[in-house]
Amino acid sequence: MGRRGYQPNVVTYSILLDGLCKGERTEEAMSLLEDMYHNGLTPNVVTYNTLMNTLFKRNKVEEALALHKEMGKIGCQPDVVTYRTLLDGLCKDERMDEAMSLLEEIYRNADVDGRTKETAYLAYIAHRMNERFANLMSTIDMLIDGECKSRKHRVAKELLTI
Repeated sequence: MGRRGYQPNVVTYSILLDGLCKGERTEEAMSLLEDMYHNGLTPNVVTYNTLMNTLFKRNKVEEALALHKEMGKIGCQPDVVTYRTLLDGLCKDERMDEAMSLLEEIYRNADVDGRTKETAYLAYIAHRMNERFANLMSTIDMLIDGECKSRKHRVAKELLTI
């Protein structure tokens, strides 16, 4: 594009980044982000959301969090997608204290609307409930296994109804 006199803009770069991320070419996507900076373009919230989502999926949590900090440094305002991505990534990595700190940041941020705050909080609560449910089910499984090994099949059957 540049050779023909057309200069790519932020939207063009974001589309390319999205394609690279979907193609599991994360390093190339990060390199393209550097090209954006080098060419004097400032990434937008969509650009950052795309990259953070991909980094979390690839278990590159620190890199994703670094992008969030970078957003703040350049004055790019996070949106509901940003917060959901961050909360989901932190919760999946079992970094609940950081997720809670992020929730506090969301609630302190006067620029974040009520709907975004509610969505972020519900996402956090849903993850915690799933986590606790999984722990409960694991405990019930152990109890059932123990009762079966003790030949207390009636008790084991009752545990199945919980």
